[in-house]
Amino acid sequence: MKYLINLYSQFVAKRFEHLYHTSYNVRQDEKAERVLEHYRSIRRLLPLERCGNHWGNHKGSNKKPFLATQGVK
Repeated sequence: MKYLINLYSQFVAKRFEHLYHTSYNVRQDEKAERVLEHYRSIRRLLPLERCGNHWGNHKGSNKKPFLATQGVK
């Protein structure tokens, strides 16, 4: 199950990234904020590792989920 949640969170992160870079009015900004909150809620569903991080693409990956929320491609 954690693999599916992780995959879905990557999809939502890409959606947020797209909205963040293409928002041109208040309505788009609000939509981007909703997608970001949805992304965060999905990531919270993932189990924690021993180190305290949520399971997923964290260390040693060029697809770190938090990069999408910081506007980094």
